[in-house]
Amino acid sequence: MEKKYMETLLAQIRERHAKERIRQEVKSHIDDQKAEYISQGLDENEAEEKAVADMGDPIETGTALDMIHKPRPAWGMLAVIAILCAAGVIIQYLLNAEGQTHTSPDLFLRQCFYAILGFFVLCIVYLTDYTRIAKFSRRICIGILLFLFLTLLFNNGYSGNINSRRIYLAGMYLSLEPLLYLYIPAYGAVMYSYRNSGKRPLMKALLYLIPPILLAVWIGHLSLLLNLALILSAMFFTAAAKGWFKTPDTKHSGFSASEHSNRVSGTHVSDNDSGCHTSDNSLGTHAPNHSLPARCFARHNSKLHSLAALGIITGLTVYCIFVIIRVFHTPFQTARIEAWLNPNKDPSGNGYVGCLIHDILSSSMLIGSNKNLSIPSYLPNFSTDFMITSIIGSFGMLFAAALTLLIIMLGIRLIHISIHQPNQLGMIMGLGCSMHFFIQSIEYILVNLGLLPTASLYLPLVSYGGGSMIQTCIFLGILLSIYRYQDVLPEPDTKACRKAIS
Repeated sequence: MEKKYMETLLAQIRERHAKERIRQEVKSHIDDQKAEYISQGLDENEAEEKAVADMGDPIETGTALDMIHKPRPAWGMLAVIAILCAAGVIIQYLLNAEGQTHTSPDLFLRQCFYAILGFFVLCIVYLTDYTRIAKFSRRICIGILLFLFLTLLFNNGYSGNINSRRIYLAGMYLSLEPLLYLYIPAYGAVMYSYRNSGKRPLMKALLYLIPPILLAVWIGHLSLLLNLALILSAMFFTAAAKGWFKTPDTKHSGFSASEHSNRVSGTHVSDNDSGCHTSDNSLGTHAPNHSLPARCFARHNSKLHSLAALGIITGLTVYCIFVIIRVFHTPFQTARIEAWLNPNKDPSGNGYVGCLIHDILSSSMLIGSNKNLSIPSYLPNFSTDFMITSIIGSFGMLFAAALTLLIIMLGIRLIHISIHQPNQLGMIMGLGCSMHFFIQSIEYILVNLGLLPTASLYLPLVSYGGGSMIQTCIFLGILLSIYRYQDVLPEPDTKACRKAIS
């Protein structure tokens, strides 16, 4: 009877992705109610019949559940992203037209191509179930690491500059930084696959944490190293705080991620994320009772793993600090920091850009441009590294404030969506993607306001860049996919994830 009821109910569900989650929920309620009737003295068949009857008409129930478990459209955020892409193209055209440079048409056409291609990629990823992407997470991580290692090993850099690692693709030079940033969501999915695996998950997660940071050191961009280390570490400690790396006491401690499906098997899982605590339910099924030596050994083993992880993280931190001091503390970097602190000390040399930024900001108007300054003629890299400064000087502070506020609000919204995800896989992947978008935006704005040393950065969706645009749109597509399917997809089974990516 339960099987027939489920078939009729699921036939009312239009979204195929939601059927498994609804099946788990309804079966959980039926089994709970069935267990209650059995405890009252009814036999199994009578208890099942009454439990199914309590669920109501399958067509009405299925229709109601279909209204609840359906994809959430993200039209508002898609509109904001489209506006930012269009704004980037228009601003590039206006600034390059004002500069009257011979590369203006080429830059504008390329920016149009990047914006259209990026938004197309975003829509494809947005309509894709992000858990399918997670199935290939380990292959993605290994592929990125191997490709970057071989590229850095056999490439001496673009134009002889070791700090400008690029590859030649489709008639243009692409930076390696966006490719390394794509490691972030894949790393989150790999950590999720090791959740409560019982086979040194902490050490495995650390093994995937270290190589990208070492590659960032090799590439030689300080902002890349700091951002990547910060984001990956935040994801790692978030997973650790949620108890993902606890070693189970027994072989029976690996549960599926949905609480309702665990109740079906007769074992209730507590509401925490570790999945390691069990309690008896109405069926009278108890978790196995283990000996005191076994429990003590498990706790001792867990402490050893934690100490080892702490030692590895400490050593990695010390190594990164040493590399930053040794590699980046050069005469050039020292002069760069001094020029940032006091640009007037060398106004025609290292402090040239700093003085220009100060002059533009001090002479800018609320609305409109200062006719005494031609921003594109004076400010280098105005279409890539100094878009906000150029906008302030050319269009006024209000226009720049509106643009930056829109980007920051979008970043905060994305972080809010990520940290409030009920699906833990979506939470950890979204956390990394949203942190990257927000940190990159804040860094760019602070550099353009002269509050940080000048650096080669990217303003998401607005400033000129091909690889960075595609990478940002992939991240936004993943975030919107997480938002779209948060009421549809069940919590993925970590055992299935481990099997899929192995």
